[in-house]
Amino acid sequence: MSIIDFFDASTGIIIENVRTDKRSKIDRIVCSIEGLEINIDIERSGADETEAEQKKRVFSYLSRAIRAESGMNRVQFAEWLGIPYRTMQEWEIGRRQMPNYLLRLIAYKVYGEKKAGNLT
Repeated sequence: MSIIDFFDASTGIIIENVRTDKRSKIDRIVCSIEGLEINIDIERSGADETEAEQKKRVFSYLSRAIRAESGMNRVQFAEWLGIPYRTMQEWEIGRRQMPNYLLRLIAYKVYGEKKAGNLT
């Protein structure tokens, strides 16, 4: 079992780095957000990336992974949540960062619906 590499108390997000290949530019990480376990491959950033830019990039990966857990495409997911499609798109491609509380709420909703059997 790997150690916890990152815990953000303000978001409740736990990230464990489970595979880092020095030759590859991709890390495999495991995230736990509001009970939802997410495995994602995340591209390493350049050395000149600021902490804010890195957080925005990680959140874009997380928002896509949470949507993927729902089994919906971006249009369906945005409609299901009542969020404008363009806003969802901006979060997923990393132009804007989803607010921490909203990432947690969406993860909680997806987790609850999956647990209830309403999502596959």
